Amino acid sequence: MLAAEARGFATCPQVSFVPHQSIIAEHLGFAPDETVVCGMSLGYADEHAAANDLAMPREPLEGFTRWLGFDE
Repeated sequence: MLAAEARGFATCPQVSFVPHQSIIAEHLGFAPDETVVCGMSLGYADEHAAANDLAMPREPLEGFTRWLGFDE
């Protein structure tokens, strides 16, 4: 994702591919023990698209992390 960004592309991780594992595996020739965990959308961002104005609240780091071995 960082490499794509450095080259002017926008990315978005996609976990929505997981329900389509069998279709993806068939087309990409995956072995039976290989699984799609997530995919990635790649393209040019439309900075003026309405979807970019959505306010998406985020959980603070303290709400879902525990830091071990780091002195404050």
